[in-house]
Amino acid sequence: MSPIRVKFVAKMPPDEIDSLWRPLLPTGSDEVGECQFTFNPEATDYDFLVVYEDLPPLLRDKKINRRETLACAPQNTMLLTTEPSSIRIDGPHYLRQYGHVWTAKHPSLVRHDNQIRETPPLRFFYGRNMADGPHLPLTDSPPPKSKNLSAMSSTKAMAHTVHAKRLAFMLALRDRMAELDLYGRGILPVDDKAEAMADYRYHVAVENHVEPGHFTEKLTDCFVAGCLPFYFGDPDYARIFPADAVIPIDIEDIEGTIDVIRMAIVQDAYEARQSVLMKAREITLDRFNTLRAVANKVETLFDATAPRGGTIAGRHAFRRDHPIQALRDALFIRRARQSSFSSPLQRRSTD
Repeated sequence: MSPIRVKFVAKMPPDEIDSLWRPLLPTGSDEVGECQFTFNPEATDYDFLVVYEDLPPLLRDKKINRRETLACAPQNTMLLTTEPSSIRIDGPHYLRQYGHVWTAKHPSLVRHDNQIRETPPLRFFYGRNMADGPHLPLTDSPPPKSKNLSAMSSTKAMAHTVHAKRLAFMLALRDRMAELDLYGRGILPVDDKAEAMADYRYHVAVENHVEPGHFTEKLTDCFVAGCLPFYFGDPDYARIFPADAVIPIDIEDIEGTIDVIRMAIVQDAYEARQSVLMKAREITLDRFNTLRAVANKVETLFDATAPRGGTIAGRHAFRRDHPIQALRDALFIRRARQSSFSSPLQRRSTD
């Protein structure tokens, strides 16, 4: 049987897409399972289109003005959106362009008949040199550890997300814990998160949006690196990962957090939890390797009999092409932002 030809594109400069995603494929192959991947934004010979966040911009263009004339059926298209609702909510008319939408957002914020409500597969930032671009191959086992505690935080302080609380917490933690090495843009920049994680047994990870089912590379990069995370984020992480692979903390209780961290280090929780950390790493590299996860979904969703044709427009192009629908989307988004489901700090399940 011929493979399902999958065109995979992302919201990034077109000339960077291949070098970023190809290292997630098996060495020397462009196939995963029944799927054959291409990352060429100009490809016109494919059976299924997967868009990660948005179409890539046109060369030398900052806004997404690209339009994709489909070589596949509209039903055989999928949008993956990993941004939380405190950052982005998409209107129903825009989403209707896609056959499927894969997102962890609450259904009240995603008006689409075919929402895949699961945490989407994530990019790994550990092992990706941001100066050079591509991912480094992920080793079979994490490197040996020689240091105890690290954390990462940029100096972003946006109030409509958890950024401001995270920054204040991280700076307070650094001031009170001399043993903490704090990295991040505006503090101690690194080109690769491996510089801030590879040597460390423990890592403090704080999400910018807290909601059941929403976690990001802030958690999964810990597992790839072989770190035991002190984690503030998805309260339901144990639905997917072993509960003991994480030590929960509360960024609004700085002294309590310090006690938790120091007690874990004294008790050598890192060594005691090696088996569950290895399991969490296996789950991460299996279920959250983006291309492997996408291939599994495509194999299930692909309809070879659906008629081909149609167009998908990037967010900016859609607003220009469909001003009335875009206005209706804007009104929907405005109402949705008033919902508790778009709160950046929603600690308990509201389903």
